[in-house]
Amino acid sequence: MFVTQHTVLILGCYHFTCDLDFFQHWLAWKQVAAPNMALKVLDMAIQVHGAAGVSSDTVLAHLWAASRTLRIADGPDEVHLGTIAKLELQKAKL
Repeated sequence: MFVTQHTVLILGCYHFTCDLDFFQHWLAWKQVAAPNMALKVLDMAIQVHGAAGVSSDTVLAHLWAASRTLRIADGPDEVHLGTIAKLELQKAKL
């Protein structure tokens, strides 16, 4: 489900590149959904591998740490959600 949601958001960004308002809206949603999707998929993979998933024997622990670091570097989700809210309010003309 998460991968499908991310794919739809990517295709939406591509489709709306000619309309800046729609593009910003879809891009903000993608910036929230993509890191969450990556962490959930990695978390499921770690759960499947059990204790080996968090050891250095597999690459999963390194991928999870790198994904979490990139999520922090991208900025807090609250900023992206604030952008979405601002765009929705502008669309509703409130």
